[in-house]
Amino acid sequence: HVGNERHDTVEANALSEFKVEEHRITHLDRKTEARADDHLTVGATRHVKIGTAQFVEAGQEIHYHAGDKVVIEAGVELTAKAGGSFVKIDAGGVTI
Repeated sequence: HVGNERHDTVEANALSEFKVEEHRITHLDRKTEARADDHLTVGATRHVKIGTAQFVEAGQEIHYHAGDKVVIEAGVELTAKAGGSFVKIDAGGVTI
C-alpha cells in the first residue's frame, strides 16, 4: 500500500513476469508515453471496451491487416476521407 506518490527510476532493463492473472484499476486518468517504438503481442484474442470515444492519430500511416476479414460497423454513419474527397455511408445512402 502506497499512501501518496510513488516514483520509480530504473537505469537498465526492467522485467516483470506474472504467472497468474493481472488486474489493474486506475481511478483517474492514465497517461503512458513510449519515447521509442511500442510492441504488444497477445497470444489469443484482444478486447478493448471504451466508454465514449477512441481517437487514433499517426504521423504518416495506419495499416490494418487481417487474414480473413475486416469488419467496420457504425450505428449511424461511416465516413472515409482522403485528400479532398470523402465517401459517407448513412441512412440516406452513399455520398461521394
